[in-house]
Amino acid sequence: MLRRFTDADGVIWNVWDVTSGIQIGSLPPTSVSGHSLPPAWLCFASDNKRKRLVPIPKDWATADEARLLEYCSEAAPVRQRLAGQNG
Repeated sequence: MLRRFTDADGVIWNVWDVTSGIQIGSLPPTSVSGHSLPPAWLCFASDNKRKRLVPIPKDWATADEARLLEYCSEAAPVRQRLAGQNG
């Protein structure tokens, strides 16, 4: 599911859930490029920012825009790689 909302600064955010396909709690976090990732998270993305919220709130798919804004503010920023950058 993909949701979209606009924050107080007029930034448009897309939000969706990301899962690795493994049962949560059954395996350690997945390692990607030497970084540990949880088995599931909520991804927030604007034109120039990405954030990750762990764990996924149970009501995110039906939450009103005000609650999505709260979740977005709680989410941790994710460093984006530049084109051609490894790791």
